[in-house]
Formats: sequence, structure tokens, C-alpha cells
Amino acid sequence: MWGHVMNWTKWPLLSCAALISYPCAGQQVTAQAATTDAAQDEYIPEVVVTAEKRETGLQKVPQAITALTSDALLANNINTFQDLSALAPGLTVGNAEGERTTISIRGVGQEANQNDVAAPSVSYHQDGVYIVSPFALGGNFLDVGRVEVLRGPQGTLFGQNSTGGAINLVTAAPKLGRTEGYVDAAYGSFDYRNLRSAVNLPIGQTIAIRAAGSWLKQDGTATNVALHQALDQRDDAAWRFQLLWAPADNLRIDLTAQQFRSDTNGPARFGLFDPTPRRAADGHRQLSQDSPSRLFLRSQLYSAVVTWDLPVFTVKYLGSHQREDVRKYRDNDFSNVAVVSPLTVERSFYERQDQAHRSYTSELNLVSRQSLFGSVDWVLGAFWFQQKIEAHSLERVDRNRNGVFDPFNPIANNGLPPAGDIGFQSDFFPERRSYSFYGQATWHATERLRVTGGLRYTDDRATNRNFNFFTLSTGRPTADITSQATAVTGRAAVEFELGRGRMAYASYTRGFKPGGNNLTFGIADVAEDLVLRTFRPEHIDAYELGLKADLLDGRLRANLAGFGYDYRDLQYMTSDPRNRSSGVANIPRSRILGAEAELTFAASRDLRFQTGLTFLDSRISGHVRALDSIDAVAAERDLVVNRRLSIFAPAVTLARAAVIEDLYGNQLAKTPRFSATAGANWNHRFDTGLSGYASALVIRRGAMQARVFNNPAIDHVPGYTQVNLTGGIRFDSGWDLSLSVQNLFDRDGISTRFTDVFGVNATFDQLIPPRTVIARARYSF
Repeated sequence: MWGHVMNWTKWPLLSCAALISYPCAGQQVTAQAATTDAAQDEYIPEVVVTAEKRETGLQKVPQAITALTSDALLANNINTFQDLSALAPGLTVGNAEGERTTISIRGVGQEANQNDVAAPSVSYHQDGVYIVSPFALGGNFLDVGRVEVLRGPQGTLFGQNSTGGAINLVTAAPKLGRTEGYVDAAYGSFDYRNLRSAVNLPIGQTIAIRAAGSWLKQDGTATNVALHQALDQRDDAAWRFQLLWAPADNLRIDLTAQQFRSDTNGPARFGLFDPTPRRAADGHRQLSQDSPSRLFLRSQLYSAVVTWDLPVFTVKYLGSHQREDVRKYRDNDFSNVAVVSPLTVERSFYERQDQAHRSYTSELNLVSRQSLFGSVDWVLGAFWFQQKIEAHSLERVDRNRNGVFDPFNPIANNGLPPAGDIGFQSDFFPERRSYSFYGQATWHATERLRVTGGLRYTDDRATNRNFNFFTLSTGRPTADITSQATAVTGRAAVEFELGRGRMAYASYTRGFKPGGNNLTFGIADVAEDLVLRTFRPEHIDAYELGLKADLLDGRLRANLAGFGYDYRDLQYMTSDPRNRSSGVANIPRSRILGAEAELTFAASRDLRFQTGLTFLDSRISGHVRALDSIDAVAAERDLVVNRRLSIFAPAVTLARAAVIEDLYGNQLAKTPRFSATAGANWNHRFDTGLSGYASALVIRRGAMQARVFNNPAIDHVPGYTQVNLTGGIRFDSGWDLSLSVQNLFDRDGISTRFTDVFGVNATFDQLIPPRTVIARARYSF
């Protein structure tokens, strides 16, 4: 593996060598060093992050981090998690089933994305509070202070569910003694209407409140022409109320209540084999599906953060209660049998998919304020969370392919699904409980050398009680299926200051993501089981070399990293030889190699250029037998469609088993070999009391595989290039007028390609938003 690592990291290491030898910084006189500091502040200001549970300058943290301030978010029109991939190298954001946000960093994401028990691989935090459900990521950003994207496993301080990395969104916090706020209104393409506002109000000397709200409506950017239904439209509302109470100089209590609601027809899921042109004659996006869709989502968060500064250390408690409610129905074959032969497409409709998520989190950490023995900074903590889910689903399938859904009997017969047009029904109640303890210490060995070590112990338990038509009168077990795992993870890092403004580091990190249990699984009647009752945890051993450097008197900032991952037991979705028994399985061994570069150059005080580059090479390096649902459906088609055999007939099971394949050597999903962003920002203050600003951003996402099967018929996702522009003027009176264009050349880039392993195993694409022009007026006071 290390031969590959050296090949793939050669260019950043050579760059590191060049930067190390750059004749500046540490060898200059004190007066010149002071000038350099001033220049850095003037050209590229330092950003403070909390990646190590304490406020630290971005350039002083020995790991790869992208930090985006509120100004950077506004300048580049970053409003959602999907927009983040434009500015954070190695970040890929998509949607599972069309509405569940999935995040991948450096190729590590959530491939077990149709299992509600399976945990994500990138953890999301708001003001340090762990957000449990991926449905909570569906809204627009609201009153944000900054966003931190931590790349690579966070095995100590953030723990499980962060094998890919972590994202921490820091809201604009209440401020004592200040009255301020803003009102923001926008109008744009597709009748886009958006109102946003926030106000900060002090109450006496020790209390402040901050209230923020957003309302967004937009007509559909696509149309289901079969039903004349608008899709990809917006009807969202969100609010947040924060209370700060500081009864003493060393004590701070932050209370937050927030809610996001969305009620739409759902996203446009373009069926891969829908013959309808994706663009109508007038350029409007279109598709044809014979079943309607609907999506309602409500997400709520109630949290408390208590910070108490003691002489030696700071005590911090973070607690939350989170609620998500999802109600949806949708076309599940993503086509219209009126234009697609029912002999090739089995009509399917999710008549009901309801979920209710209830979660509780608690975390306590102690962060040193005085170094132990004068040279050791430390962090200690404990974390606990519990999640309960209630989910109900009913899938209708046109079994006799007559174009309509006939009545069905909800009770199974002799262990087989009931007669009639039903595909699947279930009521399941998964739960997860997890607790962990962690500690990390940094030893300042010399003025230039620091050594960091940390460990985390995690105990995780997941249970699932499932009721479906297999459990009604068949004798199949209805008892809880339980999976439990413990793990010790951690981090070791060495960092060395090469001179003022330059730091090199090397690190090893072990990441852990817990296992879980399956909703359906094989029974090994006439063929081998591929989907078991439970699936194993994931582990990643990550090795990274990096350099952070401020050069040219603070005009150039270069952050480089090369990394190699040894990835064990990757969780992914697969089919089983027995029909209706798909679920999560594990890939024993994989590896990811990569290199990243983030470069910022300040040509002047007014003009700044930045670029982010990511190179990835991923492979499944262990042998694993798997069944692609697409191949399985093709193998059974003659027996089921022409010979009219039951989908559970032994001959059908054996036909499916005959196309089991070895995934050895395949590329991992969502790992484009090359991705890049390049942008320019101009900001100039005129003598007339106003400022002008403009930004241009080019985003390139390379081609990638949608799934680990690398099926040439469906899994190759072509790359795309997107261009965004923003410009405006800002007045001293508080007014800000801007105009932005997203997707200037109106590309139909594929943001997500998804294949359903359940139901009729259909595939759809979701596209990046079409060209959208938005005019915005903002007044700050």
C-alpha cells in the first residue's frame, strides 16, 4: 500500500519541500516578522475554528480543514449542504432516495443509505451539538457564522460516525449589549421568492436573544408531464430562537430552539430509462411518471450549551432533543408504462413511507486553560446519544403487468408474500444507544515541535423490531434483532513549525462506524446468504502528511495534504439470491489514496484568487461476493415474466445466485479521480461611501461510479462543470444590493445517481439546479 501512497502523494510532498525551502519567515529579523504578521491580517485573515474542542487558528491545527466564514458563504451564494462541495475539496453531497442528504469526504460516505439503522460516515454538528438524523440536513442555511469541514477520520474528539470527517456549522450567536440585525429579500428565476431576517436584542447586562427566520418558495424547475405535476419546487420555512444568559464573567448558558419545515411535491427523479427527453422544446426540464409524488419534512432541534471557565480548565456541557417527521409517497419505477413497455418495467408505487425520528444527545468535556506541567494541553470528554425511529412503508407493484394496482391481501401465505399487487409492507422500530469516553493531549516538546495523542472508547448497541407480511402467520421471528460493538479509536500526530507561518504535520488516525441490523435478510434455502441479520462495523486506518504555509508576506496561503486509507468492512447495499431480501453487507478490505491542495492568493487588498484540488484513487482490495440488483432482475426476467414463476420459486433464486460476482478491484462509489474548484473574489471600497464586490466560481466534479458494483450500464456518472457568478454594491447606510447567477451555462450535471435495492430496483438521476438568476436586497442595522 505504501508504494501507492508515495506515488499518489509525491506531488504534494515535492511541493512541501519547495515551500519548506522558501527563504522567508523564521530566518528573518523580528521587525520583518511583525510586518509579515500585519500583512497576513491584511491580505488573508486567519479564521478561528473549534476542530479540537477549543478555539484555534485554522493554520495551527494539524489536519485538513476548510473553514468558510459568513462573508465567504454570502460572496459565493452558498446556501445548502449541496452548495458546500463548491468550496470544500474532497466533499461530495448527494441524496439517497431523493430526500435523505448523504455526504462523502475523500470517498468515505454512506453506502448503506437505505437502512435507517446504518450510521452516516460524516458527522454533522451545530454549535458543537451532534445532529443525529440525515433528514436534518435538508434545509437552507439560516443565520450562519461559519462552517468548518474537517477532512479525514475524527477518531478521538468526534468519534463514531466520522470515519470520513465532520462538519460543524456555527450559528451567529447572541451578543451582549448590542442591537443589530438584518432583513433580506430576494426574487429570481422560476418565481424564486425568499425572505430572511435576524435580530439581536440585549436584555440588561447579562441576557441577549437572537431570532432568525427564513421563508422560501419557488416554482418547480421540472415537470412530470404525465400528471402535469411540478417537481423540484420549494415551499420551506425555518426559524431559530437563541437565548444567551451570562450571569458571571466565566459562565455562559446558550439555549436554542429551531424548526425547519418543507412541504413539496418532492424532487425530480429522472428515471435512467425514461425515454422522455430531459429538456422540453422550451428548455424546461421534464420527465414522465405515472404515479404522483409528495414529500413533507419537519425537523426540530432544542439544545442547551453551558460553558464554565474555571482557573485550570473549561467545563462544557452540550445537550439536545431532536425530532424529525417525514411523510412521502412516490413513483418507484421512475417511468410511465404508457410510454415504456410493462414487460420491461414493473410498475411500482410507494403508497406510504412515513418516519418519525426522536433523538437525545449529551456531551461533557473538559478543556485545559493552563498547560499541564507547563507544556501539555489536554481535552477530556464523555458522550451519549439515543435514537428511536418509527417507520412504516407500503409498496404497490403491478404483478400481472396490466397497468393498474389490483387489491391485495395483507396477510402472507405459507411464508410467501400475499397475492395481489403488493411489493412490500413493513412496520419497523429501530433504536440505537451509544456512549463513549475520550481524551486527547498535545505536548509542546519544544517551541517548534508538538506531539498529539488521543484515545476514544465507544460502546454501541442497535436493536430493530420489524413487522412485515413475512411475520404475519408465518412463524418467522418478530423478536428484536440486536447488534453490539465496542471499539477503541484514536489519533497520533506530530507537527513541526518550519518557520513563521509554516507548519508540517504527519498523523495516524483510526476511525470507527458501528454496525447494525437488516430489515430483510436471506434464509439460505437453496442458495447462499449474502444479506445477514446483522452487519459489521467499519474501521479506517488513515495516514496523512500535510503542510500549511503562509508565504509572500501573507499574500499566498498553501495547504497541502497527501493521505492513504486502509478501509475495512465498508458497509454497502446489496441484493440476496432470495427475492425481497436486500440489505447491508460488508466489503472486507478497500483502500483509498489521495492528495489535496487549497491555495489562496491575494493579488491585492481587493482581489483574491482561490483554488481547491482533489485527486483520489480507490479500489476494493479484498475479495467479496455480491449480487447487483440490476443483474438479479435481468437473470430472473424470463422465469418471472414469460414462464410466470413466483419470484420465490427455487429456480428464480438459483437464477439470481448464478450472477453473483466478485467485486475485487472495483472502484469505490463517489470517488471521482479529480475534482477542482477555482474562484476569484473582488471587493473594493470607493471614496463615495459605497463598496463594490464580485465573485466568480468554477466547479469541476470528475466522473465517478455511483455504486461499488461498477455496472457499466448504470454506474458510470459523467463529470460536469458549473460556473457561478455574483456581484453587488454595499452602502455605508447598511444597504446591500446583489445579483447572482447559479449554473451560468445551464448544465444538467448529475448530482446523484441512485439505484433502489428494494422494490423493482429502478435507477434515477437527480440534477444540479438549472440556471437560476437571483436579485437580492439586504439591509443591515
